Amino acid sequence: MKTQNAKWKKWMRLASSLTAVTILLFSSIGQAQARILFEDDAYFGVDSEGIILDENNNAGTDTIEVQFGNDGTDASITYDPATGDLTILTPDDSDLVNIDNATLTSTADGGLDFRTADRFSIRENADPDAITTGAACTTLGELIYDTSDTEIQMCTTTGAAGTAVWTAIDTTLTASQYLRSDTSDNYTSGTLTLDVSTTLDVNGDADFSGATSLVIPTASSDPGTCSVGEVYFNTSNTELMLCTTTDNWTNSGPQDFEDVYAYDADNTLTTAAFDIDASGAVGIDSDAGVTIGGTAIGITADSGILALTGDGSADIDILNTSAAIDIGSATYTLDTTSTAVITTGSTYDVDSVGAVGIDSDAGVTIGGTAIGITADSGILALTGDGSADI
Repeated sequence: MKTQNAKWKKWMRLASSLTAVTILLFSSIGQAQARILFEDDAYFGVDSEGIILDENNNAGTDTIEVQFGNDGTDASITYDPATGDLTILTPDDSDLVNIDNATLTSTADGGLDFRTADRFSIRENADPDAITTGAACTTLGELIYDTSDTEIQMCTTTGAAGTAVWTAIDTTLTASQYLRSDTSDNYTSGTLTLDVSTTLDVNGDADFSGATSLVIPTASSDPGTCSVGEVYFNTSNTELMLCTTTDNWTNSGPQDFEDVYAYDADNTLTTAAFDIDASGAVGIDSDAGVTIGGTAIGITADSGILALTGDGSADIDILNTSAAIDIGSATYTLDTTSTAVITTGSTYDVDSVGAVGIDSDAGVTIGGTAIGITADSGILALTGDGSADI
């Protein structure tokens, strides 16, 4: 422990090497301003953990200042109790406040505000990635100005000079080239790509009504895992698959004619126009009959023969109870190996611009209360083959 004599000698040395003037300047309201003025050219060591200015708060709301020099034009450090601001003032705007071998940091509640600064400079290097003359980086996100490429670069990999990685920051983008997140905006060109293991999470509505196409994932078989609601298109069976429970894929619904028909309440296909166009045969098979109805029904064979064929167990009937059945063709033939019967409740006319032939090995019977066979012109002839009577 230092003796009182040692302490006295200490303060004597202080008085001889340093003129410390504490000036109490009284303002109009009687409050004092505290200052320490350093005037001696020699260094002086203070054997203490710290120096407290205005420990008794005599300054009140007035500023507390440490001034370097003998007048107000020299550098000073000023603390304002009213605002909590600490100000470093230099005589000229070209003067520098150097931080040597140290780091200026800000806590979570603090900040660095350069909005009113006349200039702001960052570290410079002619080639930050150079092996020997490059720039070291200790913290990701550090900035440096590459004086050769005239661009700002950011540290993306920490390390010593030559191993640290500096990546150029694109400073050519303008405000109109950024996609806004706080208001409505348009993505005008290019492709927005999400890399592997990234997710686009939409908490609002996703409107694809204006899209020209919507492509979903494809696979040849069910993926091993899935979350409820996922969909994909199975390229093997051309079905749309839906994840209904975790890791369980289900066919999303009817996807062929049988499935659609089974889901249709009245089992009726209703449409303005319905075309069946096939390069092969089209078969309609029903055990209870087939009905085709409408105001105008046309069954057309583009080429070849249009045939109505049964299996021989029942008749094939063409019925029209309230109007005529017209068959218009250059050649019209009823060809059967058994009996051909044409039955009508009214009039049955055969009108042909050419010959009409009825040929039967078992005879032809025409019966009724009034039978008329008329030739508009020419000869009405009943002709046999000579083997039997007419």
